[in-house]
Amino acid sequence: EESGSPVFSIATSLMLSNLTVKSGAKGQVGGFGFELTMPDIVLDVLVEAVDISTVIEVDIGDLSDIKPAVKDVQFRDVGHIDVEIIGLTPELDSLVSPISSLVVNTVKRDLQSLVTPLLKTMLTEVVKQNAPSDLSVLFG
Repeated sequence: EESGSPVFSIATSLMLSNLTVKSGAKGQVGGFGFELTMPDIVLDVLVEAVDISTVIEVDIGDLSDIKPAVKDVQFRDVGHIDVEIIGLTPELDSLVSPISSLVVNTVKRDLQSLVTPLLKTMLTEVVKQNAPSDLSVLFG
């Protein structure tokens, strides 16, 4: 490490598969000379797979004052996302669901870019709150 202090590096990869999320939603369509409010619907979302990698570095130069830091968080891959809409008429559900899936899969790279910094911030807080700061007690 540039500081001359020894650093312990932890690299992880987390692969999640078949994630199911259910969410309530309400939509509104306008701009066609009229406005249409959709009834309450349920979004049943299935994410095929998500691969998230992290790198955490721990400055271990002073075991009584270790300094963990999240250096990197990346979405390496998000698999196909299937969106099923429930709550319209059966005909509209079957028409809108594939369109919603197409839109979500088209913008998922942008969503990854938006979510990655949030994940890094959240992981940094978790590490800060839960990582021990004094390891000297382990080594007497």
